Amino acid sequence: MNQKQIFLFLISLFIYTNNYSQDCSCTIEQVESNTVESCNIVIGEVVTISNESEFYSAVNNANNTGGNMTILFMDGEYNLASTSQYPYITASNMVFRSLSGNRDDVIISGQGMQNVNPGTEIGIYLVGDNITVADLTIRNVGNHGIATTSDNHLIHNVKIQNTYEQMIKGNSVGDGADDCIVQCSLFEYTNGIGPQWYIGGLDIHGGNNWIVRDNVFKNISSPSQQEAEHAVHFWDNSGDNIVERNKIVNCDRGIGFGLGSSPNTGGIIRNNMITNDGSGTFHDVGIGLETSPNTEVYNNSIHIAYQNAIEYRFPATMNVQIINNLTNRGITSRNGGQAEESNNYEEANSNWYVDVNEGDLRLIDNISEVTDQGIDLGDLVVVDIDQTQRPQGISYDIGAHELIQENIVDVDMDGYNSDEDCNDEDSAINPDAEEIPNNDIDENCDGVILVIDNDMDGFNSAEDCNDEDSAINSGAEEIPNNDIDENCDGVILVIDNDMDGYNSDEDCNDEDSAINPDAEEIPNNDIDENCDGEILSTSLEETENNDIIIWPNPATDIIHIKTKSIRFSVTITNSVGQKVLVLKNTQTIDISNYKPGLYFISIIDANSIIPVTKMFSIYR
Repeated sequence: MNQKQIFLFLISLFIYTNNYSQDCSCTIEQVESNTVESCNIVIGEVVTISNESEFYSAVNNANNTGGNMTILFMDGEYNLASTSQYPYITASNMVFRSLSGNRDDVIISGQGMQNVNPGTEIGIYLVGDNITVADLTIRNVGNHGIATTSDNHLIHNVKIQNTYEQMIKGNSVGDGADDCIVQCSLFEYTNGIGPQWYIGGLDIHGGNNWIVRDNVFKNISSPSQQEAEHAVHFWDNSGDNIVERNKIVNCDRGIGFGLGSSPNTGGIIRNNMITNDGSGTFHDVGIGLETSPNTEVYNNSIHIAYQNAIEYRFPATMNVQIINNLTNRGITSRNGGQAEESNNYEEANSNWYVDVNEGDLRLIDNISEVTDQGIDLGDLVVVDIDQTQRPQGISYDIGAHELIQENIVDVDMDGYNSDEDCNDEDSAINPDAEEIPNNDIDENCDGVILVIDNDMDGFNSAEDCNDEDSAINSGAEEIPNNDIDENCDGVILVIDNDMDGYNSDEDCNDEDSAINPDAEEIPNNDIDENCDGEILSTSLEETENNDIIIWPNPATDIIHIKTKSIRFSVTITNSVGQKVLVLKNTQTIDISNYKPGLYFISIIDANSIIPVTKMFSIYR
């Protein structure tokens, strides 16, 4: 890997780390009330657009240059998707979000919730990696709101409505889309039912290491033929995905891992609330595992009309754990599926909950069958659907909601009472908290404040971007062009005065962008364009071959041909073999419209059937 490639890699890594290190959390109440906070992620150049043409101009520029751009939408509706054109993002390290941060203020729309087959109409198609889509609405498209074949995306605070097919599609091109986060978003059909059965919330083929959290799914329900696809579905060789703290209301099927013989492996489904009142024609299971070994299903609350709340199916479904789930229907093996079931309760009453009809399965009171009746699952389940610390009592509650019990003083609700907690006003401070170094706070209540300065340069590890090297710290002098950020300002100093992509150590003339190691050498101009230490020269002004002469060579605007015959044909091709000119019996040829570079001229005169081919260059 050369220095330029290393530099570009480090910049990409810096962008990715800053993109996904932000804490963009929310609750499902904020999703439903449209009060989710914007992540305010920015990558690279910031372009603010106010209409469709400005959007496509910015996208085309990003696609052509490789990415590293933030596109901010001014408030308004953008009719961007049709079968003739839709946003197709091949660039990487991109951000698409509203300027205001309010998802309702920016709407990306298609031509309607209608069948566009055999055409394609997608709200936004992600092909490049590391893309954020946030704080906007996508609706009324003929296929998917968002589709992707690539990795490392963040979908945050997005409302997707009324798509004719699945709302988010992870296609199985290559190895599928991996390492994506979908959070704090609303997926719904506003008429209470979908347009057909081939719909779903997330339909992910071959997806690995996704996190789907704190979202709301409503009315993904089929009007005819058969049940709709799931609100959240991973299959077709997916694996190790986490689906947590989602609210799913009146969707034909809730969460699915695997389908038939198409497998999913591993993954966790926890702290979800799933309800279905049975009003749809094809209402089905709340959580379905089909050919999904090694999957964990913990602390979900399910209240539905279908006969089974949770099903695990087929012999390949094995080594499954189903623990601490609260349901009104059975947890059932079908077709030879195997699972360990423990501490589930399958006869919940609707009057135990705040509002079943609205999908709110929080407990309204202490229920002896539920509260403190679960198994402590340790790091596998540390909070409930509201991100309240578990347990609140002597043990875990069963289901998605941990009831906050009275007579225990725990102001910050971190699971430690005021006698145990050295700061009961801050949930991040308690005896089980992880100590964060260099912040003058005793998080774990052990009486010691942790400071780390490994290289002993006087800058702690929070201030020092490389605490293993005393020459690197916030007070160090920056050295250019060495791929090291000595002064920890987040910027690697690169001197490239002529902005040609080669720094001053690589470039033999850093004041002229036409001179760099990748430039094309131009003969006979006393300039070393490609920095190889040699100046290309040729004294040839005429090129002769048998009875045919062309001149001058190199040429600028005109070349001349001399043959003994007045009848001949001429073909000119460029350096990649493309024909640029074919003519006959012309001895003076205008080349002023052709780009500088190498060309080949082939001439056949009346006296021969074998062409004479010569090379010439155009120089200006």
